Amino acid sequence: MYHYLTGRGIPCSDAFEISDTAGNGRRLYPAQVEKLRKYGVSDEYINAFNDTVYLFSRGSCAENVTIAWMMAFYKMYYPESFYKVACKYGREYEDHNRVADAVRRNPDCLKKAVYLTDFSELLSEAEMRGVRPEELIGLLI
Repeated sequence: MYHYLTGRGIPCSDAFEISDTAGNGRRLYPAQVEKLRKYGVSDEYINAFNDTVYLFSRGSCAENVTIAWMMAFYKMYYPESFYKVACKYGREYEDHNRVADAVRRNPDCLKKAVYLTDFSELLSEAEMRGVRPEELIGLLI
């Protein structure tokens, strides 16, 4: 939002204020709507800003992409370890902080979180990658 608004010529401070308001799920103030119209922003964009529920920050998006790439790396090059950690911690831990605490307590496991809920899919995928599901089933219980 911010880059679109600054690209339309809106001053940086106003663009930040508008994108912060919309990004946090609040409706734009009438003065903000008038400012957008003054700079030629269409009603379609203004309605989209008002309909926005929440936008993640760039840092959160970058962190999620990094975690996805690391998970792909471990899944590709260390499939047995990946699936063991997925079975052991996937059901017990649901968010970043709790998984990070678990990794600190047990540094032998992989260094990143594994978010998996469908373990039958996990087992069949592990089998396709050459990891015996019998080794993993004990970790699910």
